[in-house]
Amino acid sequence: MAENAAKELIEEHAVIMKMIAALKRQAFFLSLGKEVPYKQMKESLELLADFADACHHAKEEKALFPALAGLPRYKAKADEFLDEHMRSREYMKAMRAALPVVTYGSDSSMRVFVGNANAYCALLIEHIKKENALFAKCGEIFSEEENKKMGRAFAKIEKEEIGEEKHEQYQERAEKLSEKAAEL
Repeated sequence: MAENAAKELIEEHAVIMKMIAALKRQAFFLSLGKEVPYKQMKESLELLADFADACHHAKEEKALFPALAGLPRYKAKADEFLDEHMRSREYMKAMRAALPVVTYGSDSSMRVFVGNANAYCALLIEHIKKENALFAKCGEIFSEEENKKMGRAFAKIEKEEIGEEKHEQYQERAEKLSEKAAEL
């Protein structure tokens, strides 16, 4: 079996799941009428947008999905995953628009934020499960050379999209965010 470049994406999913858990908890407490620090909610959205979307999804969309789409057996899955990325961006856009008003006690904005946060989290949790199942097989789907090429593409995308050494910083920020959310 060839080296599996998609293993990196599976590992990133674990970090993203921590971010999702924090956002889910924040939305839950907001729905109960509890105060959730604006800075913490903003951090959740920034981390998810910067790491999950700009870095992680970029690797998938620019390297892995095109490779999968080139294989008739996996084209529909690649299209499905891409559609789910687009839907997640719509939820993110709605949360970002509602967030500044939520802090002023707007019930309607709070409902918009919570509804979109819950939909976003549910979508990504299921999305990640499906991706992990397929990505675990990439060592078999792609040749060793194709996996190496994809790994190089991931490194280049990460360097261009978020910059060198940012990956570890995002992981640390996700860990801290998870701890703060647990204290709510």
